[in-house]
Amino acid sequence: MLSCKSGVGPLKTGSGEVIVSDVEKAEVLNTYFTCVFTVDNGIFPDFGRRVDKNIFISEIDFFSADIVKVITQMKNVKTADPHGFNNCFLKRLKFILAGPLSIVYVHIFSVGKIPNAWRIANITPVFKHGISSDVSNYQPISLTLVFCKIFERILKLQMLSHLLENNLITRQLNFYIAFQFRLNSGLYLVLFCLFVFFLCRFTAIYTHYLP
Repeated sequence: MLSCKSGVGPLKTGSGEVIVSDVEKAEVLNTYFTCVFTVDNGIFPDFGRRVDKNIFISEIDFFSADIVKVITQMKNVKTADPHGFNNCFLKRLKFILAGPLSIVYVHIFSVGKIPNAWRIANITPVFKHGISSDVSNYQPISLTLVFCKIFERILKLQMLSHLLENNLITRQLNFYIAFQFRLNSGLYLVLFCLFVFFLCRFTAIYTHYLP
C-alpha cells in the first residue's frame, strides 16, 4: 500500500506502473474522473404540465439586498477560487459589490448564457477509502467561482419559492431539498439547469485538475 501524509501519494496506473510525478498524477486522475462522468446526450425528458398555462416563472430578480443577504450567509472560507477570490473578501466588500453584481447577473440572465470564465473550476482529488494508490478511491471536489455560487443560490431560492407557491412541491420536500443542498452543493447546478432549459443549452465545462 502506497501512502502519503499530505496531498496525493504515489499512484498506480492500470498497467501497474507507479507514478510519483505531480504532473503525471494529475493526468491520471483527470483521465479517471473524466471517464466516470456522465456525458449529456442533449435529450430532455418530457414533463407533463401540472399547473395552468398562465402560471410560469420567466424572470429572476437579482436585487442588491438579496445579494448582500446571500453573501452574509456564506461560510467564512479563505480558500481562493480559480480567480483568486474567496468568501471572506466578498463579505468585507458586500455592500460595495452588491450593486455591480446585480447589474452583471441581470445581464447574464437576459442573454441566457453563462460566461466562459464561470465554466472553470479547480478540481481537487480527495481520498475516500481503501488503497491510496488506486485512483478509483478518489473523488473530485470542485471549487467553483464565488460569484457563480451567489448567482446559483439566488436562482435556487426564487425557484423553490415559485414551486412552493404553486404546490409543485410540498413543504416536507422543500425541507429535504434544503437539507440536501447543505450536503451537496452540486444540487444548486441541478436547479440552475432546470431553469436554463427554457433559455439555452450548456456546452462542456472545462475543468483544471490539481494534484
